[in-house]
Amino acid sequence: MSPEYGRMPELVSKSIGSWNRIRSSVRETLRTAVIRSQVFGRNMSDESTKPDLRFSTLSGRAVVIGMFAFAILLTLALRWYWNKHIEPFMPLQLALAERFADSSPRVEGGQRKMHMNTPRVLRVTMRVAWDPTDESDETAERVAGDLDVILETAAQHLDLSIYHVLECHFFQPAPEQSLRHATFTRTLNDP
Repeated sequence: MSPEYGRMPELVSKSIGSWNRIRSSVRETLRTAVIRSQVFGRNMSDESTKPDLRFSTLSGRAVVIGMFAFAILLTLALRWYWNKHIEPFMPLQLALAERFADSSPRVEGGQRKMHMNTPRVLRVTMRVAWDPTDESDETAERVAGDLDVILETAAQHLDLSIYHVLECHFFQPAPEQSLRHATFTRTLNDP
């Protein structure tokens, strides 16, 4: 026989004792609630004391309609953002995608902290097949050539007179390694 088998009646009596304590505390709580309701003159089961829930709940239909309205509102907000911030640069982005195969270009433009009269920046982010962090002469020539092509393409699709700086971010996603990236800038117009 296991030693725990001999302790079984002791364990059972402890668990029964725990249940008895819980049961007595619940009875005490209910007794206290009944006494309080009698002292304050309210019967807890009286229908007149229950809150009126007709005006504080929504029907399922109203919730579903509200969810659809919220979804439509978010879709309209995204469409507005697209038209305002991204669509003006789509022709340049598509032209760069044709010029540089597998580059996945992203073009943005604008001005940070307008109240401080900061320069307007045309930002191009592209994936490249070569290492942009390499400091060799060959890489410098390649960067200069790519910047010239980007400027030429941008001049065909955008009004560059409103931008002060061209900022190009080149990155190379090396397999199983950290991303190699470098930023190159060119001044277009003086602010």
